[in-house]
Amino acid sequence: MDAVIGYILSALAGFAFGGASVWFFLGRKGGEPYEDGPEQRGHLLRGAYMALSEKWEDAAREFKEAARVDPGREDVYFVLGNLFRRMGDYARAIRIHQGMALRAAKTGTDIRHKALFELAEDYAAAGSARRAMDTLQKLAESARTWPEPRHRLAELAIRAEDWTLALESLSRYESLGGRDAKDLLARVRSMEALRLLEADDIAGAGALVKAARQRSPHLALVHLADARFRMAKDQPKKALRALRKGLEVQPQAAPALLREMELISKEGGILEGFELFLRHRLEDGSPYERAVRRQLARRRLEEGDRDAARRQVESLLDDDDFHPDTVRLAEKLELTDRLNEETSSRFACRSCGKPGDRPDWFCPECASWDSYFQSEPARRLS
Repeated sequence: MDAVIGYILSALAGFAFGGASVWFFLGRKGGEPYEDGPEQRGHLLRGAYMALSEKWEDAAREFKEAARVDPGREDVYFVLGNLFRRMGDYARAIRIHQGMALRAAKTGTDIRHKALFELAEDYAAAGSARRAMDTLQKLAESARTWPEPRHRLAELAIRAEDWTLALESLSRYESLGGRDAKDLLARVRSMEALRLLEADDIAGAGALVKAARQRSPHLALVHLADARFRMAKDQPKKALRALRKGLEVQPQAAPALLREMELISKEGGILEGFELFLRHRLEDGSPYERAVRRQLARRRLEEGDRDAARRQVESLLDDDDFHPDTVRLAEKLELTDRLNEETSSRFACRSCGKPGDRPDWFCPECASWDSYFQSEPARRLS
């Protein structure tokens, strides 16, 4: 029974501190078991049962009593703090973890580090991402060999689209032997490279693109960053080759990559070549054939050939293609009678549902990557 309770408490506290946490939450300290009396053990058992039943307030009441019986049990305070956070009582969770960090400043470095980590989680849950990141930065400076604060800091920085901080944190996390973050690091490098290109730091962007391409060539975002880098160096043909490579490795990113190809073709004065590329993709049975057809319809509409555009869009609708780009074209061509109330001209993140006007690479709401691609088509009118 003790092992079961220990596992439950460890899961509730949400820690991942290796073997030490097992002893900590099995009611042991320094390898020696706590001498729990019947009253204390009863509160712990009932609290664990209430937590498993998702009766959070009852569980918190039992653990508060356990803390009253033995105020020296740090594990109980960690559980209480996490319970209050689970219940949405962030102020109380913050007070508990702040108090633990202060008390442990002189008595226990490990406890202080754990308390600061949980305090950062409290701030993040309460919607104060900046305070959470500040806390994690201080913790990372103190716990220099512990990789998890760096990884969590990177996650929050990514949500805040602070690519510089995310890159620094992930790089340090990897150097500390953290679990494989190769693809995430490549994505962050690509986003930071795009930011540097906007700031005209071509050399800095080139170094990041090269590192990302070497480690994760299977990511379309990496090739998009490479294409923008090539354009900054006035190399439109190399930019187009990079985008074609992105289409090969990740066809579902075609809506974004084809738009980029058209912009580069316009800028380079080679639109005829782009048109030929689209025609060839139709002939060779490309996995992104529908995206090509949408792109052709858009081009016909921009050229003023509404009849050709209309035929292309009607063909897409006949094939049950209700992608947001198709819906937008149908609306412009007055084909709304072919749509229904479930169709939308807006993109939506497949992970959290956040709407967007274009197929972005990253969702700042849930920190998902590529989640705006492959939008689920709405049902067609019978």
